Amino acid sequence: MAKEKILIVEDERIVAADIRRRLRNMGYVVSATVSSGEEAIRKAEQLKPDLVLMDIVLEGEMNGIKAAEKIRSRFNIPIVYLTAYADDEILEQAKTTGPFGYIVKPVEDDELRSNIEIAIYKSKMEEKLDEERFKLKEYFENLPLLAYNIDFNGTIVDCNRMAVKTLGYKSKDNLVGKPLITTVYAPSSRKKARQLLERWKKESKLRNEELQIITKQGKVIDILLNVDTIFDHNGKPLHSLSTQLDITERKWVGEALLESEEKFRLLSEQNLLGIVIIQDGFVKYVNTAAFQITEYSIEEGLAWKPNEFRKLFHPDDLEFVMEQAQKKQEGAKDVVTHYSCRMITKSGKVKWIDLYSKTITFEGRSADLITIIDISERKRAEEAIQIERDRLEAVTQNIGVGLAIISTDYRTLWANAVLKRLFGGVEGKHCYSTYNQRSEICPGCGVREVFEKGKDSVAHEQVGEDAEGKTIWSEIIATPIRDEAGNIISALEVVVPITERKRTEQAIQTSLREKELLLREIHHRVKNNLQVITSLINFQIRYLRDKAGSVSLKELQNRIRSMSLIHEKLYQAKDLARVDFSDYVKDLVIILYQTYGVDRRKIALKMEVKEVALEINFAIPCGLIINELVSNSLKHAFPKGKKGEIDIALYPSGKDEVELVVGDNGVGIPEDVDFRKTETLGLQLVTLLAEGQLHGHIELDKTKGTVFHIKLKVA
Repeated sequence: MAKEKILIVEDERIVAADIRRRLRNMGYVVSATVSSGEEAIRKAEQLKPDLVLMDIVLEGEMNGIKAAEKIRSRFNIPIVYLTAYADDEILEQAKTTGPFGYIVKPVEDDELRSNIEIAIYKSKMEEKLDEERFKLKEYFENLPLLAYNIDFNGTIVDCNRMAVKTLGYKSKDNLVGKPLITTVYAPSSRKKARQLLERWKKESKLRNEELQIITKQGKVIDILLNVDTIFDHNGKPLHSLSTQLDITERKWVGEALLESEEKFRLLSEQNLLGIVIIQDGFVKYVNTAAFQITEYSIEEGLAWKPNEFRKLFHPDDLEFVMEQAQKKQEGAKDVVTHYSCRMITKSGKVKWIDLYSKTITFEGRSADLITIIDISERKRAEEAIQIERDRLEAVTQNIGVGLAIISTDYRTLWANAVLKRLFGGVEGKHCYSTYNQRSEICPGCGVREVFEKGKDSVAHEQVGEDAEGKTIWSEIIATPIRDEAGNIISALEVVVPITERKRTEQAIQTSLREKELLLREIHHRVKNNLQVITSLINFQIRYLRDKAGSVSLKELQNRIRSMSLIHEKLYQAKDLARVDFSDYVKDLVIILYQTYGVDRRKIALKMEVKEVALEINFAIPCGLIINELVSNSLKHAFPKGKKGEIDIALYPSGKDEVELVVGDNGVGIPEDVDFRKTETLGLQLVTLLAEGQLHGHIELDKTKGTVFHIKLKVA
């Protein structure tokens, strides 16, 4: 076992060597031997000996007493003095340093050993005592209570941090030395505090006394006071150890508890939710709403035997309900505390309920708080909604068109069965890769128009490949899907397969082109046939010697040419059913001028024919009317080379109606001639065609030559 280390401070070398030898023989370790006070301090700091043997009189400026004083204060090492002096003055000086012993020279072994052992023991005991004092002080300071030491005069000797903080002071200096009763206790408790102070002096302790203290800021706090007495080693009382527990919150909780119980009763009874407390299988509490749901009375429920409440639950749900109750009792982590189940009422009705279960403390023991809500109506509504959802799902899956929801990054979030049959697995893929096998957004994409321009509906056609690699045409209609704030979050695509329609359209286009070619050929052949007829008439005219007959045949030729010109225009036109009538009239009149050998410098031509497209059934009789009226003007209006002007106008005059105006400023029709009753073929044809065939109306203006106003129905 290691022995204590000793530092020898002795200026007599022989004495020092002798003491060192003796100590080693006794089993001690001599750390060092020094001869001056300054060196003693340095060695003490360096070697940390367990004890210093210090000669009082040393060489140098510092004697042993001063050196001992510094070593004790700085390093707390016990000192035993070696001295040849025993006078009172030196001893009094030495006492001030707190030595642990004195050895008077010459030194005896027994005296040396006993002083050293006593000094070391005493030093260790003081260390332990200091440690205990420190622990007690720390305990006192860190108590979670207000703690004080009070003397028998009622003065505060000490207090802990909690007391300083709770009372609102900066430090304990504001409390130490002050009278406890007037400094700490509220006016309402000072009288009782004085009585308790006197009682403590007699009984040495106080237990669980309720009082009120007051903070520096004037806040009153309810406390529970306990007092014990601290005695010295002789059993003499020194001061109290008083503790105060803040019970303000506890008192408030107690009062609030009574109030809350009343509130719970009122809320529970007025609540629409059913509330039941079950403990040990017994129904311990039930509110009115619970038994309105079950149709049992409160008295019936409270009188049930243990677990008789099981009869409330539907047989198909009972096992699950009881399993969860068992798990709760066992403290299982996977217990379900909220679920829906069926309940059977007293009358046998089946009701759906939402059940919430929570473990509570009731009357000091564990219990289940059950809350039930009648959700039968909600269940019926949910079932109805589910039926509608199923119907909607059936419709969307089998509607005959593809449906898809497209995200803002052009991925397919959802697709119906039709779209999946057409294009295979599309969900999660980009729509442009699904439909068009592209690596980027399609040109003219309707979804992009929706996302980037906010359009409400965009339709476009596209061609791609289906799941089998076959060409498929689709018409895609994109509409936005918005959130509650109106922001577009995705798009709905309606994909209509139109491959068959496209094939039909192509077949129709092919058929139309074929028919168009056929119709052009027909117009061409009719025109040729009319030309043949005109040529035959020319041959006939050459062999006729009758002038009147020749004129009649030429007039017939003009009529044929007017019809032939219609077919020529139709043959050249894009629209084979309608003819551009303004262009036709110009060509017809020019032919008539040429036929009658009229110089346009003598008989001017003025035409105001609007661009009007007329069907062939209307254009031919209308052309014949113009042919007859212009021919009449050229033949009869300007005799003997008279100059003049022929006016032709055609324009819309109302809904499904046009007005044809043909006139001249020539000699005019005589007043006694009625154009409707004339025997000439030309005017008879005009009347027959305009009023008979085209259901029009003719008005003749003779004020300035001859002007025919003919209104014709075009539909």
